[in-house]
Amino acid sequence: MSQNSPNSTVAPAAKNPETKFATRLRNLLIVLAAIALSVSIFFGL
Repeated sequence: MSQNSPNSTVAPAAKNPETKFATRLRNLLIVLAAIALSVSIFFGL
């Protein structure tokens, strides 16, 4: 039962374009945060 529950939740989410866009947006925010952190460290030194 516990193995079927995550699979049934992930399958429809992958087909939804909105979820795909949200994942892409989240990855973009993570990249921007990493760039901002490295830039702040660079200027901090």
